[in-house]
Amino acid sequence: MKTLLSLKSILPLALLFCATSISANKIISVADFGLKPDSRINAVPFVQKAIDACKKNPGSTLVFPKGRYDFWAQHAIEKEYHETNTYDVNPKILAVLLDEVNDLTIDGNGSEFIMHGRMQPFTLDYCQNVTLKNFTVDWDIPLTAQGTVVESTPDFMEIEIDACRIGSRGIQTFTKEIDGDMATENIIDFNVPKENFVAPAIPWDKPGADGLGDIAKWQSNIAAQGKKKPMYAFLEKAAFETLLSQEKTMKRVASVLLSVTGLTSAEVLALDNINSYQSKHGYPRIIVLDTYATIEDKAGNFTTIKPWNKNVVTLSPAPQLGWTYFKTVPVVKGTDAIQAHGRYAKTTVYSQVNPLLEVTMIEAYVQPALINRASLVFANIANTEWADGKATDEMSDEDKQVRVASASAPPAADNKVSVFGQTFEKETVLAAMKSIGEPTNQNITVANLESKIAALDEDKKVELKQALGIEV
Repeated sequence: MKTLLSLKSILPLALLFCATSISANKIISVADFGLKPDSRINAVPFVQKAIDACKKNPGSTLVFPKGRYDFWAQHAIEKEYHETNTYDVNPKILAVLLDEVNDLTIDGNGSEFIMHGRMQPFTLDYCQNVTLKNFTVDWDIPLTAQGTVVESTPDFMEIEIDACRIGSRGIQTFTKEIDGDMATENIIDFNVPKENFVAPAIPWDKPGADGLGDIAKWQSNIAAQGKKKPMYAFLEKAAFETLLSQEKTMKRVASVLLSVTGLTSAEVLALDNINSYQSKHGYPRIIVLDTYATIEDKAGNFTTIKPWNKNVVTLSPAPQLGWTYFKTVPVVKGTDAIQAHGRYAKTTVYSQVNPLLEVTMIEAYVQPALINRASLVFANIANTEWADGKATDEMSDEDKQVRVASASAPPAADNKVSVFGQTFEKETVLAAMKSIGEPTNQNITVANLESKIAALDEDKKVELKQALGIEV
């Protein structure tokens, strides 16, 4: 997707009280400020310095030597704007801000400007006589999809929202708020080894953290077991920005930065530089995700969510975490309802006259599942233990007490279950689960049973304690 930026562009370009004309006397190049084409470094701080220079010299032409320029959110100005042609999400992240700039021409000489993340490419605020020409704007990952569209046909479109949740937790949990009584099980466990759920010695947002070192260590742990070596690390945009801010990241990548850009400043640190370092040493390449989805609950309320857990980094041997499986929805016989089949989905319309009622239901039998499970690593970078992917400040007092008690307790035997800081026979716990309406397969492993109990909502946990004779 290449879009030529002009006055008729449909890109999110804020033109606030501006007029345009061509006026150019002094030539200023972004190269004068250390920015080179095709370097893949963050162009934002360099371009802003060049614009500040142009602002002092009305009538200037700001020139970009032809090539690719990458714009990242780091170091970008954030400012609130309410615009009619974009989503009203504030503050806006501004790749290039022209604020009260007059008599300026920006000439890209056929360059390509690549935006990383949800950025507004150009914002013109109270400007006069500004011309933008000779460049295209694109995104490394398009912003038009609210999920990952794996396949689209006239019959159906697959959007992987559940897959993001599974990919950052290793299990699938049906929440009471979204699924309610439609869920027949609370958890689907994909049998990832329990020891593959890890955490760093120092949370990534704390001084002394070494995110790249942690990723290398987790890769080494899997390889030492003779399993497929993880070669990719999936993480949310916020986690990547935390990684960029670590002093140890800069120290590790400094040599790569110096050879590519001639600089070793944090301002030029970007994903390509880090992945060059990772590839050089055989460490997992970083894949940055920026996931958004809008979901509707049964009450008709809409909520915007990030399906990928922002606290979790997932390591995998392949740049793919799993597959999504489909099954044809059967036709219901002996009904007056209208049933229309797509390839993997069915639409059913029920109508009645008195009282007037029409209900439309869309069904699909869909299930994402993980692959390479023995080699997957799920790391909670916001804690010093896995803690179900919760940050330290997200854990309840009960969670903390249970984990302290579990840590101090001796290892449980295969038929012993550690729950709420106490140990019970597995059969006793299974009977208690059944008594509170949570029947569980008799062959479930102790580890998976403990995980299932940990994922119960608070009301169910209280019921289970009572069923086990634990004082509430």
